[in-house]
Amino acid sequence: MKRIVDLLDRTERRILGLLCVLVVAALLFHSLFALGEKRANSRLKETLLAGEKNLEEMLAINREKNREWERWEEARRDIEQLRRERFYREEGDINQLRMDLQKIFSEAGVRVSQISFGYNVVEEERIKKVTISFGISGSYLSLKRFLLAVENHPEFLVIERIDFLEIDARGGRLGLKLEMAGYYAI
Repeated sequence: MKRIVDLLDRTERRILGLLCVLVVAALLFHSLFALGEKRANSRLKETLLAGEKNLEEMLAINREKNREWERWEEARRDIEQLRRERFYREEGDINQLRMDLQKIFSEAGVRVSQISFGYNVVEEERIKKVTISFGISGSYLSLKRFLLAVENHPEFLVIERIDFLEIDARGGRLGLKLEMAGYYAI
């Protein structure tokens, strides 16, 4: 290498030295710039990973909200189906509920006393709730038939409250106070 340098005159050596200094300066500048870029790239990568994690969490929340919305929509459809198929119709015979109850009472073979009706309109739901309170007595089997008849009745009848008034263990008779509800679509 020394022989090659000896072939150069003084001006060429200075130019060569200057070029070497410039190359070293360029390498140092490039190394420092690349190091800064590497750090910036590392920070961007961390930000990207945090963003991806946040996105996954948001997508999971979104999926859960969509499932919840679907459940509410299904509930709304069920309510509309109940309203169409299982509620009494107000425009029809308003006494249909009373006649259905009399039929259930006679088929079950129970005695009924002190029947009272209460009416409550729920405007925002467009329904009328009819509350029926009465005393009922009979054998265990007849009361079981009564409950089964209410459960299998095509219109929506609900037993809201049962109070045991009398239990005759020897005679097998039971006395109950019941509160039921029937619903009219308005």
